[in-house]
Amino acid sequence: MWLDVFRKHACPVAPQCVLDVGCGTGVFEPALAHAFGGTIFGVEPSEHMRLIAQRVRSHPLVTYLDGSAERIPVPDRSCDLVLMYLVLQHVSDRPTAAKEVSRVMKPGGRLLIAGRFSGERTPRAWSCYFPRADELEELSVPSHDQTKAMFEKPGLRFLETERVRFKICGSLRDYFQRVRLRTASAFDHLTDEEFASGVAHLEADADRESYPQPVFQDADLMVFEKPA
Repeated sequence: MWLDVFRKHACPVAPQCVLDVGCGTGVFEPALAHAFGGTIFGVEPSEHMRLIAQRVRSHPLVTYLDGSAERIPVPDRSCDLVLMYLVLQHVSDRPTAAKEVSRVMKPGGRLLIAGRFSGERTPRAWSCYFPRADELEELSVPSHDQTKAMFEKPGLRFLETERVRFKICGSLRDYFQRVRLRTASAFDHLTDEEFASGVAHLEADADRESYPQPVFQDADLMVFEKPA
């Protein structure tokens, strides 16, 4: 589903060089190579995640690089499409990241930022179980206007915002199994008691699930372009 969204908003050039900033374990990378047909750069600061990506999701068109949004190890004007998928909240120096993204984009290239933005009603699927984590994450992300100003300053042009609903898990039971691993960064600020309470409520709802119901979540996609 996300590949369809990315193709919809990418500039109409093929093959394309695609940069995925904060690619994690490379979930998108082989699919991006298939969809766009050009060089794919997956930039990730975590060595552990990069090693998993290289082992599990290697592809002849994909290169995984040690870097971050503030330090992108690719040449100037080399990328037709830059993705920042659920990563902006993890970027500590966002103005520097905006300059770096603008630097590596070709004229006419597109930037797609997907995630949660302050002041918008796009809570996580876990938000009702961990309200304090939800509040803290809300404080950690910029608003649409702040993001627009941030990326327009180094010369990008804002085009549009689209709200995207996507499936997280096939059932609440599967979602419970994922959440209980405490992998969301917002959970780092919760006490053990707060986390245990939220997990218990989520598990109770999962136990009441008579047949599997998909778990969905909303995200906003902000689209920018580098003027030709």
